[in-house]
Amino acid sequence: MGQTTVLIVGAGMAGLLAAIAFKKRGYNVKIYDMYDPGAIAEPQVLGGVSGGLMGVYSNGLRALERLDLLDAVVEASAEANAAMPFYLMDGSDEIIKDDISPVEGVLDQRFLLRQKLHAILGLACSKAGVQIFARKKFVSLAQTDEGVWVTFADSETVFADLLVGADGIHSAVRRNVFTESAKLPIFWGIGYMGIYELDKEIPNEKAPLRINSHSRSLYTDPIRAISIATVNNEKDKVGTWIINDMDKSKIVEDEDWRPYSDLPKESNRLATIVEKWGAPKPLVSCIRNAERITPVSLYDLPDLPSFYSGRVLLVGDAGHGTIPTMGQGVNMAMEDAGVLFDLLDAYPDLGRDYATVFKLYDKVRVPRVHHIAAESRAIAKRLNASTPFKAKLVRIIMRIVFAIRNQRKSVDKIVAYDYRSDVIKAVDVQ
Repeated sequence: MGQTTVLIVGAGMAGLLAAIAFKKRGYNVKIYDMYDPGAIAEPQVLGGVSGGLMGVYSNGLRALERLDLLDAVVEASAEANAAMPFYLMDGSDEIIKDDISPVEGVLDQRFLLRQKLHAILGLACSKAGVQIFARKKFVSLAQTDEGVWVTFADSETVFADLLVGADGIHSAVRRNVFTESAKLPIFWGIGYMGIYELDKEIPNEKAPLRINSHSRSLYTDPIRAISIATVNNEKDKVGTWIINDMDKSKIVEDEDWRPYSDLPKESNRLATIVEKWGAPKPLVSCIRNAERITPVSLYDLPDLPSFYSGRVLLVGDAGHGTIPTMGQGVNMAMEDAGVLFDLLDAYPDLGRDYATVFKLYDKVRVPRVHHIAAESRAIAKRLNASTPFKAKLVRIIMRIVFAIRNQRKSVDKIVAYDYRSDVIKAVDVQ
């Protein structure tokens, strides 16, 4: 019997992470992506393809540690400070939330550029011998008792023992396999992510570019359902702002994760909009002087009852993509990979035991990601108030809750979660 082959559709974070998990357990792994991921190389701080700074929390870092990726991510990232302020859109009414680390030392929240993380994962795949095929658009699949036949837009058909769908929230793999339960993602609003150089001197500006001294902050206007999140990386002197407008009527034609080419036009347009919202002048300046802006539509995938069907498994946003109000998207993909890695240790003959592995994967992941999705939706709803009274009431409750948490030095159970205990329980019961 030959080596079991795992074909992964999608070379984003989830696909690369899953590939590393399978490859480290000795399987033949091939990745197919409709775009060309480009050369796997360490990008310049403000170079790369798209996106901005992203947070990796303790739960994600635990999975990276299991996959031997922790040191590289820590080296490429900056640590977040504990205090995170929540403001009204004009910078008033500060409410501080102290995030207490669930693990001493290195397993605190880290911030790094999206393209840096992608490069780290790509390099790990390259070094491990994972094959990546570019410009291969998935079209359809057909399952047999022996494996899966996958057809691409160029008419090539490829056979594999197992197929992993990691092709994002609009997953074509999901639509092919889960035809009855795979509802289309729900549009929640529009977003824009920009990066700028921290403390850069700009002519005619009174102060260098910097929104505030915190590594994270959030400015909101619940009545208009708008918010701006900010992230600072002091190590690389990079700042990120993320504009979210959850007016569901504003569907735009921008292609997600493709940076604007006419940067001055878009930066000035967004800066003017935010200025009219009443945002603080430093924030407006950082938007106007962005060095890259990427449109990001906000979608939420209705909960799926299962993440597998036969020989096909979904990971990352393909199975559980949700709105980014908790910043847990990539961390969920990391947990997915970590769970797979540990299950493959318990069941090393994947060709024979794939059904058991996928069943246990569901048992561990479905409750967890459904919980994260529910919390993300709840936060989004709290950021949208129908009346000034409700908006004020939410602020009062938030102030009380955070004050109690801060005084008790409560650990956030979301990021303190350790998937390994759930894997052990699932395997023991099985």
